[in-house]
Amino acid sequence: PQEYGVFLKDEGGSSVPAEYYAKYERHMRTFNLLDYDDLIWWTIRLLRGVPAVRRIVHDTFRFVLIDECQDTTFAQHELIGLLVPERRPNLFAVADENQTIFEWNNARIQNLADMIKRYGMEVKNLNRSYRCPPEVLQLANKVIFKVNSRVVERHGELISEKNARPGCVSIQICESDEDEATHILNIIKDGLKEGRLLGDFAIIGRTRFALREVETALKRADIPYVIVGDSGFLKAPEVAAYVAALRI
Repeated sequence: PQEYGVFLKDEGGSSVPAEYYAKYERHMRTFNLLDYDDLIWWTIRLLRGVPAVRRIVHDTFRFVLIDECQDTTFAQHELIGLLVPERRPNLFAVADENQTIFEWNNARIQNLADMIKRYGMEVKNLNRSYRCPPEVLQLANKVIFKVNSRVVERHGELISEKNARPGCVSIQICESDEDEATHILNIIKDGLKEGRLLGDFAIIGRTRFALREVETALKRADIPYVIVGDSGFLKAPEVAAYVAALRI
């Protein structure tokens, strides 16, 4: 918090965030708690500050495996450097720089390049996909090969090992969440007119938040739906309470 306060002052900003940061840290210590960032930060401090602990970790965990390595942050990269001894770098990392999605959270693709150089890692290109049909990979290849700067040289296009009917993929650019929900609703309505059943349709989203507008649109159109894996945005207790109050 002290360092953050100095940083804010140098940047000409308010010191209030640093004050809240300090209060938050005191609260965490009082209740003997760690949040996700702390799990990384305090482990770094421990391994960096106590060589004996670092040696125990190196001797106990002989192999380190990292998934989604293209999305490592600076702190995670620092932790990897402390977990993997350079004299015995038994490191296995899975990464795809074309799937970097956490740059907003300070993920750096350069970390992958640094690791390859530091540990002399051998790079294996895996081009065959057993999950995606050819049409999906054709679209992916068009995007991937437009990227000029890359850490790992791409050897050949992605190849599908899965068969699928032609025309199984289409891309629609929507201006907003509401526009997207309307587009999805129209697809369902057109399908129902053609004799399709409601059970023929499935809407898949990465997070519940991404489907809020779609759920609202279905509700307004009186189209029944079932949410799998979640109770749904409108049934969440905090939302249901407001809806009930507005209805009264």
